[in-house]
Amino acid sequence: MAFGWAATSRDTSAAVFRSRPRPRLAAMPPLGRAKGCRGGLGCARPAGFLNQPRVFALATHIFLSIRRWQGRAERIGLGLCSETLFSSSHRGGAVRLIYLSVGLLIGFSGSSACAAEKPVVELLAACDRAAAHPFDSTRPAGVAGVSFEKIVAEVAIDACERAAKAAPNDPRIALQLGRAYQAAKNVDAARRQYAKAFEGGSVQGAASLASLYLIGESGIPKDDAEALRLSKFAADHGNAQGQNDLGVLYLGGHGGLPQNDSEAARLFRLSADQGFASAQYNLGRLYQTGRGGLAKDDYAAARLYRTAAERGNAFAQVYLGIFYLEGRGGVTKDEREAGRLYKLSADQGNALGQVNLGFAYERGSGRASKRRS
Repeated sequence: MAFGWAATSRDTSAAVFRSRPRPRLAAMPPLGRAKGCRGGLGCARPAGFLNQPRVFALATHIFLSIRRWQGRAERIGLGLCSETLFSSSHRGGAVRLIYLSVGLLIGFSGSSACAAEKPVVELLAACDRAAAHPFDSTRPAGVAGVSFEKIVAEVAIDACERAAKAAPNDPRIALQLGRAYQAAKNVDAARRQYAKAFEGGSVQGAASLASLYLIGESGIPKDDAEALRLSKFAADHGNAQGQNDLGVLYLGGHGGLPQNDSEAARLFRLSADQGFASAQYNLGRLYQTGRGGLAKDDYAAARLYRTAAERGNAFAQVYLGIFYLEGRGGVTKDEREAGRLYKLSADQGNALGQVNLGFAYERGSGRASKRRS
């Protein structure tokens, strides 16, 4: 049974607001001195042009004349800043009232920072929750990331397309939108987003793009030279996926590289130490076969297979199942557990898992069949 090496697999608010009739100001009463004033916004007398009572009263009058529009303004985000309109400083209050009033009169769309920031942040956060890459060093603090097999494509695409419209030049969002498209098996759209992320400086974008070229997935032509260029860039920046894929290229002598098992083992270890499941499986294979300058060690192989299998790596699930079947590497022989692991792998579409699961069913039905390896 041949084994494989695991490469890594409109804002309409402006139009809506402008479509409404502009507020018509009521006739403004004559502005008098503050003498005799019993309180209120127009009674202050601090020095300075903007602090003059007439100026402040004018701003107050304009604002109060259009207050009936406040509810509509709040619906487009303007109301988010209402608490900042009044303060102990009449000058600051006058300036804000003037800006707000003029802005409403010319029909601006609520694009002030305090109004727009919160919705954009929420859109980005939704995309992060749906498709953040666990090995992307730019993901926000507190976001663990989503393993590829756990991405819900429809949810992720919706969230990340919205985020991409709000932040079209954010390489992290482009990367995550690419993952969402890839989960939906729209690999060409994923490739374009990964390329956009890489062009924006995303190291993980380079690694994800490299993997597509390394595997030649779903209509993307296999290109070892491009995979080498991209994975080396990512590996040189400490990216775990880039290190693993560069190790695969060294192991097979692809992309113009000389075959170098020892360099492959070094790269697999760097990646495996970061928790990258494919690299843990690959390093386990080297221990099992005694390649890369490593002594054969079934115990080390079993430990690495178990760690990778728990992270969902389909190849590791198969080989850990084989160890259970044969009682190798300190693992107690258990055909039932072997069958369970084969099924986990087979359910991911792994051909090796499907073959071994078939042999397990034969054994269970009394027709013993020698496993092929």
